[in-house]
Amino acid sequence: MPKLSSYIDSFLIRSADLFRPPLDVDPLPVVRPEGARGVIVSFYMANISRAVVAAQRRVLKRFAPPDVAIAQVLTDVDHGVSIDRFARTTPYRAFVVLDIDCIPVREGAIEDLFGRAERGAVVGAAQRADHIANNDHIYAGPFCVGVTMETYAKL
Repeated sequence: MPKLSSYIDSFLIRSADLFRPPLDVDPLPVVRPEGARGVIVSFYMANISRAVVAAQRRVLKRFAPPDVAIAQVLTDVDHGVSIDRFARTTPYRAFVVLDIDCIPVREGAIEDLFGRAERGAVVGAAQRADHIANNDHIYAGPFCVGVTMETYAKL
């Protein structure tokens, strides 16, 4: 059960968002699955300011190749569940998950992620869990990870 402080934070953020423009004033480009390489997807909860979502939207629209769709999904379940639900239902051939506060910082970064995923790799930012005393346990962190649907099915 969420803490009272989470509800208070969410209320304060939603209250501040009343004074911000709605996200639909800056719509995402439409890239249909049949004409797309894949989709960049970001999940966020109600306690995330609309200003953060809008800022990521502007950056992704600048850096995403024209054949890559962008989806920002408001959710009420945790990150892992959101990713699994999306992966089970997406009509796109590949997807890259970016946390709502994760953005590309160079031209070609999104292109590189999709290119490597299309070659069968699980791509993303390498992480190692500190609580596991094992330097061999390197994985693509879920804040920036991408795969094709074929690779996802194998996993």
